[in-house]
Amino acid sequence: MYMTCLLETKETTFLAIFCSKNETMTAFIKVIVALCAAGIAVAAVDKEFTMQFQGQCTGANTCIGKGPSQDISIGIDPDDAVAFDVEGKLGSYAKYTSDLVFLGNGTYSERGNITFGTSLHRPHILHFESIGASGYKEYLTKVGEYVYTMTARIVDGEGALQDVTGLMSITGYGQEDDFATWTQYVSAVVNEPL
Repeated sequence: MYMTCLLETKETTFLAIFCSKNETMTAFIKVIVALCAAGIAVAAVDKEFTMQFQGQCTGANTCIGKGPSQDISIGIDPDDAVAFDVEGKLGSYAKYTSDLVFLGNGTYSERGNITFGTSLHRPHILHFESIGASGYKEYLTKVGEYVYTMTARIVDGEGALQDVTGLMSITGYGQEDDFATWTQYVSAVVNEPL
């Protein structure tokens, strides 16, 4: 005996899988479980992002940066060298705003937000705080060039990002003292689809 099986997920409908009642039914169930797991793995992608921001900080340690809609690509060429590219796209942008507190020995704490889009009537915002003094800034051999990193907890969201929490990491580099100009990469994983 054969039957037609139908499986619908949020993204895809699988139709016309034929199976017998005996051994093939077990195989069919395994296929369905695998497809569902694949669907879950695909759905998880909308809970993370990485984005490049460029900006400046003022003497009061308030930093403001901007990141356009973008495609980030990473490739490894035949010589095992890493190729990295950030290509701006037409579309809206995100604004990064934060306040830094320097604690000595290159460490700092940070608190701020990222606002996505340009909607004035309903802003879409993620609020974050560094996990303790997790920020670290180190100068390179050339005077005025530095790299930095920080780990933060996403503590709240607004607009379409209401109730979003999660973790994010920031790595970046800059020129001059006290984060005067910088380029950074923000990566986040959150509890709700973005």
